[in-house]
Amino acid sequence: MGEDWEIEYKENLKKAEGYLKKAEKLLQDNSNDGLLRNLKLKKSEKIKIPNGHIRTADDFRSRYELVKLISRRDLRSNIAYALQGCDLLNYFHYRFNITLSAGSVFLRLSIVHVFSIIEALMSGYLDSLHDECLLKDNKVCKRNQTCDFYLKKAGNYSFRERVELLIERDIIAFSDLQIKELMELKDIRDRLHLWNVDGNEFLDDKFSKQHYDQALHLLVFVRNSLIERGTVYVLQIEFCDAKINFDEV
Repeated sequence: MGEDWEIEYKENLKKAEGYLKKAEKLLQDNSNDGLLRNLKLKKSEKIKIPNGHIRTADDFRSRYELVKLISRRDLRSNIAYALQGCDLLNYFHYRFNITLSAGSVFLRLSIVHVFSIIEALMSGYLDSLHDECLLKDNKVCKRNQTCDFYLKKAGNYSFRERVELLIERDIIAFSDLQIKELMELKDIRDRLHLWNVDGNEFLDDKFSKQHYDQALHLLVFVRNSLIERGTVYVLQIEFCDAKINFDEV
């Protein structure tokens, strides 16, 4: 029974492809210079992605327990909106065959987008731990030099140092393979500046669909680890004696 609906699903996608081709041919045939162009459409005239395929920002705030993990409200929203973008990227990756070098461009943008969310979750969480060490008037606890909990702002650490900190604090148990994958993803992100890249960025096999899949798996792993261990670690800092006994610092 399951195969029947899959066959129908695939047939409907091909029908949609056929109608899209007809629409684009009409546009091209009626272009004065014969070149490809776009027709300005009203919102109601454009193709709409079916409801449910892009989840709401509130759904992601809840699914990722962002209120518990990230202290900055604006960062929580930015992460939630970026996760909506992941739904959109996945929609196109699983339904469209994007050819030519444009497919490589789209793949690289997708990898970078997912990695940026991973980095935001890790760095935003570390900043939240730092915020837990702030006392009155946003001053850092005077015991910061000897306290096992204290962390500087995430921006004071390199990306690798942030990874190592999360491992040392027993918050995210990255394996050696996962660390290697993270650093490869970071390298892809760092090559976003085309003017400073050696070789052909899109045709030299510097990245692949495997990198995109790895990024998605790492995103889920980071989320689950932060929810499972990160929330507990925050509670430990909240009840730190150095924070409670203001008169001793």
